Amino acid sequence: MAHFQNMRRMRHPLHTGPLGPSVLPMPPIGEFIQLSIPNMRTSHILNFCLLLLTSFFAHAVDIPLGEPNQGNVGELIRWRDDKFRGTRTYEIAQDIKIDFGLKLSVFATSHNKSLPKRVNLYFHNRSDEWEYMDFHPLILLVDGKRLPSPENGLSWNGDVGNGYVLEHMQLRLSPSLFRQIAFAKVVEGKLGLTEFTIKYEDREAFRAMSNAVLRTH
Repeated sequence: MAHFQNMRRMRHPLHTGPLGPSVLPMPPIGEFIQLSIPNMRTSHILNFCLLLLTSFFAHAVDIPLGEPNQGNVGELIRWRDDKFRGTRTYEIAQDIKIDFGLKLSVFATSHNKSLPKRVNLYFHNRSDEWEYMDFHPLILLVDGKRLPSPENGLSWNGDVGNGYVLEHMQLRLSPSLFRQIAFAKVVEGKLGLTEFTIKYEDREAFRAMSNAVLRTH
């Protein structure tokens, strides 16, 4: 029982300082082991140390599933939770300008703390008249190769404002296809009659989203 009494005596003493109670430094691990476990064999001591280190690193890398956690991801991606639906939606922080009134957003939604399984390319256009209502096929070239078209294709919807119209077009992609777009050297596209290029630097948020929060298999 002597070694258990020693272990109780070696607990961190509390110290009251200017900022309130704090913990005094622990003695060196070797001294701790000698004082608290004097009769253990060397192999047991080594196993004990390994257990301590394993426990420490397990807590150090414990990051919630789907949580952005690297570099400047927080500046590139924002997210919002819906506690009623049990969802979290990730989206790029800034839209990408495609043409005069045409912009591109990207968002992905996870359910019940799982990783998102689909990525949505959301094109939205504001103009004086309908530009894409009757003709809105989307073709994407990734490093010169045509990206396979998803089964459902591009959806279209429209709203009428005060002196203008808003058009909404959405394409759902798998994370693997989105990753091709994110990391390609050159991405070109054609929406209806509008041709465009998404520059590599403008896709930094795409790469951050792909690496941080998406399932890629």
